Amino acid sequence: ELACFASFAAYGATKRSVVHLTKSLQ
Repeated sequence: ELACFASFAAYGATKRSVVHLTKSLQ
Protein backbone atom coordinates (compact mmCIF):
# COMPACT_ATOMS: atom_id res chain seq x y z
CA GLU A 1 0.00 0.00 0.00
CA LEU A 2 2.83 2.36 0.89
CA ALA A 3 4.70 1.41 -2.28
CA CYS A 4 1.59 2.15 -4.32
CA PHE A 5 1.33 5.60 -2.73
CA ALA A 6 5.04 6.23 -3.34
CA SER A 7 4.76 5.34 -7.02
CA PHE A 8 1.65 7.53 -7.33
CA ALA A 9 3.48 10.46 -5.71
CA ALA A 10 6.46 9.95 -8.01
CA TYR A 11 4.14 9.86 -11.03
CA GLY A 12 2.46 13.10 -9.93
CA ALA A 13 5.81 14.82 -9.39
CA THR A 14 7.09 13.69 -12.78
CA LYS A 15 3.92 14.82 -14.53
CA ARG A 16 4.12 18.22 -12.81
CA SER A 17 7.78 18.58 -13.83
CA VAL A 18 6.95 17.79 -17.47
CA VAL A 19 4.11 20.32 -17.49
CA HIS A 20 6.36 22.96 -15.93
CA LEU A 21 9.12 22.26 -18.44
CA THR A 22 6.66 22.47 -21.34
CA LYS A 23 5.38 25.85 -20.13
CA SER A 24 8.95 27.09 -19.69
CA LEU A 25 9.84 26.23 -23.28
CA GLN A 26 6.86 28.06 -24.69
